[in-house]
Amino acid sequence: MKCNVILSAGIFLLMGSVCAQGTPIDQYKQMAGVAGLAEACYGSKDIPVKLNALIKRSVSANPQSADMLKSLLAEYNLAYKKSLLERKVWNGSGGAYSKPFSCAEPKDVDLIKGFELSILNGLK
Repeated sequence: MKCNVILSAGIFLLMGSVCAQGTPIDQYKQMAGVAGLAEACYGSKDIPVKLNALIKRSVSANPQSADMLKSLLAEYNLAYKKSLLERKVWNGSGGAYSKPFSCAEPKDVDLIKGFELSILNGLK
């Protein structure tokens, strides 16, 4: 299934088999984990930059969404920090963090790049 971002009531929901699963909080936490790993492993800040631009547009178009997005971003920031420190990603369908990823393992880095690409393709 292709990742799509749906703008509904000012919230971006990533859907698809390789995209974030679960509640909006789960989705933001998983996206943050991938973003944190991408930064830690190869210096990419593409997800936060793109997400920030989309959130600004959403709040501009729908100011009532600001409070909801603020709470989602708080969860995002916590998961981002955890990912930077512990190299783990939230698994929304499992309700737990993953095993640690290793930036020194090419297969882990390839997996992170694939997840990052899927998320970026969905953040349009």
